[in-house]
Amino acid sequence: MTSEPSTVAIAGFGRFGRAMADLLVEAGTAVRAFDPAADVPAHLRAGSPGDLVDGADVVVVATPIGVVRESLTGLRPHLTPDQLVIDVGSVKRGPVAAMTELLGTGVPWAATHPLFGPVNIARGERPLRAVVCPNDLHPGAAGRARALYEGIGCLVVEQDADEHDRLMARTHALA
Repeated sequence: MTSEPSTVAIAGFGRFGRAMADLLVEAGTAVRAFDPAADVPAHLRAGSPGDLVDGADVVVVATPIGVVRESLTGLRPHLTPDQLVIDVGSVKRGPVAAMTELLGTGVPWAATHPLFGPVNIARGERPLRAVVCPNDLHPGAAGRARALYEGIGCLVVEQDADEHDRLMARTHALA
């Protein structure tokens, strides 16, 4: 049985990072956030990447896809094998490659895609939905990611990362 995390660190506090923090706080989860380019409220603000991840159960990389690798590179020296790292990007190929390379078998990770955003949350749309992509390097990571999302009221689907990207490409092409 996986339990909900007691502390979540959010790297990146743009629109989605802020929305995710709000959902987590509302669910009773302790949250810290770090983003040198955003105004993080003082009660959530971590002073550095090291401060951000210190003691966190889950680290959410909520940065744009193009800087996920850079974000992981900065976080990696501070991460431990007891933590779980997840991304929240809408495509999985790049984040999976970066997490495989930079976190490997040393730090558990799971690719995820929350199928919601700040607008869905503001409209009160429920249930929220999320995709979690299991990986062979960390068989238990998907369960931990699922617990995080279920803890904020999401319905969770597990899906292979490549299949996820194929479906997203088809969905976006149709739109």
